[in-house]
Amino acid sequence: MKTRILGLALAWATLAPVTHAASLTIVNFDFETGGLTDGNFSGGTVPTGWSAIGSINSAAYGYFNPTVATGGYVGTDGSPSVAGTMSGANVFYFGTANTGEGIQQTLSATFAANTDYTLTVAIGSRPSNSDNANLDMRLFAGTTLFASGTFRNTAFGTFADFSLNYTANATHAALAGQALKIQLIENDTGLNLGNELNLDIDNIRLDATASAIPEPSTYTAIFGVLALGAAAFRRRQARA
Repeated sequence: MKTRILGLALAWATLAPVTHAASLTIVNFDFETGGLTDGNFSGGTVPTGWSAIGSINSAAYGYFNPTVATGGYVGTDGSPSVAGTMSGANVFYFGTANTGEGIQQTLSATFAANTDYTLTVAIGSRPSNSDNANLDMRLFAGTTLFASGTFRNTAFGTFADFSLNYTANATHAALAGQALKIQLIENDTGLNLGNELNLDIDNIRLDATASAIPEPSTYTAIFGVLALGAAAFRRRQARA
């Protein structure tokens, strides 16, 4: 009996989906390509590998290498010049950008069916501000938006990770093979617009976790083995 139970357990373990996680390539995910030295910023610079969304005023966005003296974060002076979940000394900032303005990147990776996606962004909340903007995160397959969310770091003086999670949905299966695109957009909706509304971001990551479902032929073979085992068990019981 124990042998039969063990066989069944092994068979069902074989039937269970196997997950495969992968980190997808994002060009200049940490804004270090084209970055600056301590305490400097470059207004109007679209980061390498990204393109602008909307007609952002030249003073409203760009590279920023924060230090405490420039309204940055504890830990950003000297080396390694990082705070919290930053990756490298440089970040991308929105200064007085309007809602709907931001940056985007089309990836070399394509949308896959039966796959979960997690987009993670390190969001900075400057200690020098009385308020900080929201960040809209959006994921596209081709021109189709399949996941979005609005996030805000309310802990002043920190850089922390915020994640947009997408769970595989059969209604999006037809998007398979279309290029993935990330959009990161400033959102001032519902905030006190009289305050300075900076938004710093860094360390952009997109992880894909796919479920490998056994092929029908695999099910057939497994159930065949189970049937043979059950028949052998019945014969042994009949002889007992």
